[in-house]
Amino acid sequence: LMRADPRAAIAMWSKIQTATAKSQAIREGGKAVLGEADLVELKDLLKRFDGIAKRRNTVVHGLWGTTPEWPDCLVWAPAEVTTNTMLGLLEQPLAGKGDEFIEHQKKQFVVWGGNRFDELFDEILALIEDLGRFVTHQHMASIMSRMSGLVSTA
Repeated sequence: LMRADPRAAIAMWSKIQTATAKSQAIREGGKAVLGEADLVELKDLLKRFDGIAKRRNTVVHGLWGTTPEWPDCLVWAPAEVTTNTMLGLLEQPLAGKGDEFIEHQKKQFVVWGGNRFDELFDEILALIEDLGRFVTHQHMASIMSRMSGLVSTA
């Protein structure tokens, strides 16, 4: 994007730790070098990335498990639900609400079958393809611009 020396770009890029920081760095780089149409396209791609990254973080940082009720699926709950469940299990039996509390918490768990993973993976793959086209388009435009500067009009 910035047409920097690849070794320097890789060295700098590898030091940016979070997906959010990388997305922000790409946005700022795009503002510096892209025309309006390409910048709009880049922003749209990064918006898709941000949405997928948020879903990825939610999925990865939840609690996963299995149950005989759904032998071909995984059961998942967000981290805050599992924390609240554990704290509630300690508190609710003392108040005589243990079974009621457990039934309420079970409703917050999500069953993941293969198609839910497929949907997320399909979104990721589609984004990768679109990013690849965008980067290739930008790379080719840069090469053509450099070549036109080498061609003499005399």
